[in-house]
Amino acid sequence: MRLRIFAVFLLVLSSAPSFAAIEPIVIDVYSYNSDDYLRVKIEPEFAADMLMGEPLIACRAKWSIQSARIDGEGYPLSYFPKDALKKTRLFSLQLIFQIGQGGRTAISCDPGYLDAPGSNEWSFTVTGSPAWQKLIRNDIKNTFTNSLQSQFNLRDVRSPSYLDADSAKKTYHQAVIQASALERSWLRWAAVEKGEVNLWPLKRFILERRLADREKIAEKRSAAAKVVAVNDIDSLFSDAAFDAQLKQVNKSIDDRSALTEIRRDIENGDEQSKNKNGRLVRQYLLATRNSEACIEKMPAKLKTLLVRTQECHAKWQGLERFEQHGRYGYKLDGDVVIEAQYSEATRFKDGYALVEKNDRLLSITPTGDEHNRLYGIKLESSHFSPQGLILASEDDLYGFINSKGETVIEFQYSAAEPFDDLDRAIVKKYRGAQLIDENGTVLARSPISFSFKDGHYISRESYDHEDGNCDDGDLISGSTQAYTADGKKVGGLEHFSYRRKKLCLLRSR
Repeated sequence: MRLRIFAVFLLVLSSAPSFAAIEPIVIDVYSYNSDDYLRVKIEPEFAADMLMGEPLIACRAKWSIQSARIDGEGYPLSYFPKDALKKTRLFSLQLIFQIGQGGRTAISCDPGYLDAPGSNEWSFTVTGSPAWQKLIRNDIKNTFTNSLQSQFNLRDVRSPSYLDADSAKKTYHQAVIQASALERSWLRWAAVEKGEVNLWPLKRFILERRLADREKIAEKRSAAAKVVAVNDIDSLFSDAAFDAQLKQVNKSIDDRSALTEIRRDIENGDEQSKNKNGRLVRQYLLATRNSEACIEKMPAKLKTLLVRTQECHAKWQGLERFEQHGRYGYKLDGDVVIEAQYSEATRFKDGYALVEKNDRLLSITPTGDEHNRLYGIKLESSHFSPQGLILASEDDLYGFINSKGETVIEFQYSAAEPFDDLDRAIVKKYRGAQLIDENGTVLARSPISFSFKDGHYISRESYDHEDGNCDDGDLISGSTQAYTADGKKVGGLEHFSYRRKKLCLLRSR
């Protein structure tokens, strides 16, 4: 078996990956749901190859801060201390790389977990092998003509358009694999599709300075405040004395109110930043989890990353599931490498497969060795999503695990469907239904249920059933709302009403 796998290595590694030089990107990246943004410079790298007839891509990036705009004011980089800058983060970054000469086709790539701004360390990236029908975008237009103004609007949700599988294969071979890496012309430009910054450390520094300034003003006003001197009891209650005292009181109240508001803003900002950093940690854990199956240590060069990924994937990419007498096993090039012994079995994904043996769910390696034993968890699907998630259940609740048997999306749903071709899943939790992505993020909610039709997710917003007679039938009415795969509403509410025939049994006389 080892000799057969080694032979696959030689076949896979016979071609060299394609590389090209890329100009840096300068772009404004906004904070979530805010007008605050950072102007950043992103230095990307991209590499592409083939693995057993499938595309294999990898990209990584470094980034630095050029300037900031917070609360409508512009700030140069030199305004902020180094420790605040190091805590600022860029995450959920997605890059697109224009290929060929047409100017309208590009490959989307996630550079992974990015280090602090200004760091010389490249992002923690994982080689990907997307499906052909989700490889090459054909809706780029003039995105690459200007480095800043013409980037995609990062605050708008977009539904990308892709070439079909056959067109993508042809374009990829011509524009990437067959292109000369020496000319470095096959990759035209890079741009940012989406991204978000957590610039709270910079905003916190601004608020702290503002708070210190207001505290100094309040102290000066308090020290300057003088008690109105009076010589007799009548003067104490004069209009002038009363107005002077009232003015001092109002200033003191205003100062305390302003200080309280700034302190409250800092407290709320700390909590929001903590939540954002939680997303950043989950992104890092996802990147490391995806890399563990094939790469134990991050290679220094992108080319090395691609080669190591090829070596690793070759161990399990060619393994095919087969059935014999109601049991499942695995073959490589037609030869049995893992005997048929499992009552259920998935294909291999990221170096592991999930199998069921003696009513116990296991995660196994390409050699058939047991990697992980799962207790009380049952598979509810046999297909992995692009990120390697599969529907499972535990104690009558549904969630998603990966091929290593690790729980990625907690068991929390009363009902759930597997991820579809758009990388979306419909789940139910408490009342109504939710549309989620592979990170478990809720993209849209329905008070009743979701269904998929004509490329959109249809939410049933209301439903009414009026019992009718045998002649007219029951009256069914309600309303629906359509959503894109990104959770964006399409149009308004659609109302429906129809009669449903009623089955009536006539009693004979």
